[in-house]
This record gives sequence, C-alpha cells and structure tokens, in this order.
Amino acid sequence: MDVMKKKLYFYGWTIVSLIFFCMAYSVAVRFSFSIFQTSLIEEFGWGRGVLGSAYAIMLGTYAITCPFTGRLFDTKGPRFVLLWGPIFYGVGMLLSSLISELWHVFVFPTLLVGLGIAMSGFPIYSALIPKWFNKKRGIATGIALSGSGIGMLMLIPLIEYSISLVGWRWTYLLLGSSVLFLLFPIVYFVLYNKPEDIGQNIDGEELPEGSATELVLEDKKEKIGFLEIYNKLKNDRNFWVLTITVFLIGLNNNMIFSQLHLYLTDVKFSSSSSALIFGSVGFVRIAGSIVMGWCSDYIGRPNAQSLSALLTGIGILVLMCFVFVGNSIYLAILYILIFGIGLGGMTSCYSAMAADSFKGNTLGSTMGFLEVFFGLGGVLGPPFAGFVFDYTGSYLFPFMSIVVGMVVVIFFTLVVYRDPNKNASV
Repeated sequence: MDVMKKKLYFYGWTIVSLIFFCMAYSVAVRFSFSIFQTSLIEEFGWGRGVLGSAYAIMLGTYAITCPFTGRLFDTKGPRFVLLWGPIFYGVGMLLSSLISELWHVFVFPTLLVGLGIAMSGFPIYSALIPKWFNKKRGIATGIALSGSGIGMLMLIPLIEYSISLVGWRWTYLLLGSSVLFLLFPIVYFVLYNKPEDIGQNIDGEELPEGSATELVLEDKKEKIGFLEIYNKLKNDRNFWVLTITVFLIGLNNNMIFSQLHLYLTDVKFSSSSSALIFGSVGFVRIAGSIVMGWCSDYIGRPNAQSLSALLTGIGILVLMCFVFVGNSIYLAILYILIFGIGLGGMTSCYSAMAADSFKGNTLGSTMGFLEVFFGLGGVLGPPFAGFVFDYTGSYLFPFMSIVVGMVVVIFFTLVVYRDPNKNASV
C-alpha cells in the first residue's frame, strides 16, 4: 500500500508543475522586451539595432552567469539558486518602469533580468528534472518546459493589452510585482532539491532501506571545479554537438522573438494581432515540447531533434512569405503550427539529450557551460537582425541564416552525435 501511494502521489509531478509555472513567467519576462520596445521606440525614438543591442546585454549577462549558477546548483542545490531568480528579474521589472534614458534600458530590463533568468531559467530546470525522473525523463522534460508556451500564449498578449490600457510603465510595475509577490512564494514553499528529501526515490519507485543516506553521500563525494569539468567535456563530441545546437537555438529564438512583434506590424497586422500570433506560437510550442519529448523516448532523441529542426526551418520560410502576401490569417495559422511544434521540440529534445550524455552531480555545471552558447546566440541574433533591418529595411538575410542553421543542426545531430541510449542497448 505504501509503495502504491508513493507511485500515485510521486512529488516529481509537482516539481514538473512548478517548473511549468516558473518557465511561463521566465520566458514571458524575457520575450516581453520585444513588446515593450515598440512603446520605447514610439516614445524615445530609439532604433531597432540599438534596442536589439540592449536585448543582447540581457542574453550576454545570462551567458556569462550560467556557468556560475550551474555550479551553485551542483554545490548548493536547486533551491538555493532558484529562489534568487525571481528576486533579480522581479526587481528588474519594477525598475524598468523608471526608464527615461537609454542606459536604463541596458541595465533594468536587460542586465538584472539576465541575472534572474540565469538563476531561474532553462538550464537550471533542465538539470533539476533528472534528479526526479529517469524512465520518463523525456515526457517530464517536455511537459515542464512547455510552460514557456503558456507564458507566451497568455502573458505576452496580456502584457500587450496592459500596455494599451494603462501604459508601459504601469505594466512593468504590475509584472515585477507579480513576480516578487506570487512567483517567489510559490518556489519557496513548493520546491525540494531531490526526491530523497521527502522520503521518495527517483521516478517514485520504492525507496530501499538506507538508500537516501547513500545517495546523499554520493552527492557529496565529487566536488570538482570549473577547470576539471571543462577538461572532462572538451574531448566529448556530444558536448560540442550540443554547443552548436544550443547556439543555433539561441540565435533562432532570440532573433525571431526580439523582432517578431515589429515584423508582424510591418506587414500590416495590428499590434494586438501581432501579440496574439506571438503568444499562439507559444501555445503550439507546448504541443511540440510534449509530443517531441514523448517521441524522443521512443524514436530516439536525435531523430526527434532533427525533425524538430526541420519544422523550425520550414516555419521560418513560411514567416518570410508575409512580405509577399501581407497579413494573411491562413498563413499566420500555418506559421504558428509549424514553427511552434518545431521550436518546442528542439528545446525539450536538446535538454533530454544533454541529460542523457552528461550524468552525475555535475549536470548543472555542464548545462551552465552549454547555455553560454545559447546566450552567445542571443547576444548576436537580436542586434544583427535589428541593424540589418535599419540599413536594408528587410529581415531576409537574418531569417535565411536561421534556415541554414537548422540544416546544420540536422547534420550534426544525425551524423556526429553519439546516442548514449542506443549504445547502452547494444
């Protein structure tokens, strides 16, 4: 009876729900800058390239900080790190309501938010899930990370509506307050570091006598520094395949979402319709994360990842067609479906591939190293797209670079990557 109870009420699914909720906030806060920048351009006259550079500061801060937050995850535990995330980006949102000079943009909604999402974002949550799940890691990862889609679907249009109703300054105040007074308490009261902390085992299986003690001792056994971790990774081909993959994911995600609202208004969608399309991509992203996460458990991570990259590239080609057909609702639906599924699948598959390849109590540090490259993609993508548009009046070249990048992901995933699960089954 006790075993059945543990399996029925496995707390790991509560952790999945928590990550889902936190990812919704984290992604909405990060991508909300593309909605706010429309108001900043109108009020202050700043260019897209300059604001894209500000966005790059956020991702640069994220990239630099991730290895350190990953190390804190390994040494101090998830709870220690995750509690600081909402504090940093909540305060960043509150201070953003005071923007009056350009340098404010480079500090409040970017630098502080970058620190926050490094402590409460994708790499930390990706490293947390393997502490709770093994057999169902793919589907658990897909469900948890699909929270980013809900954040885009519900919060991005809500942010746009709030800006139109009460202005961008009050919207920043409301968003920051909700992070500090809603998100932080939820993390504080719900999060546990690992199943052994509440008398359970990974996957909710029966906890053998004395196993909790043994696992705690194992956690304390290996305490190695950055240099040792890097030396272990630098000759691992999977590490470099994943760095290329995550760099291109970062380039794709941040280039598109930093410019999407502006691009859609350029092709004659209304501001509210543009925000709805933006958010709908996030909704479909949920399906992509869950379905491709589930598929990766059965058809293999590389196959699922390659299919996701293919769909992402096709989605970008569809997006480019708006220039020729204008604000077509049918084309918008096609873009939302294809790009959303591909985007969600790439994120969940990449996370599961990393967890498969780098087991042990240094996974947080490893994810931190990998996310440096996500941040690098984010640093380069938004200003690149913004400045190209400022000089050419077109996003053709930036968007085509993403399509080429997806081809690169497919090649390295299928040809170079070594699937640990396949090797283990041989």
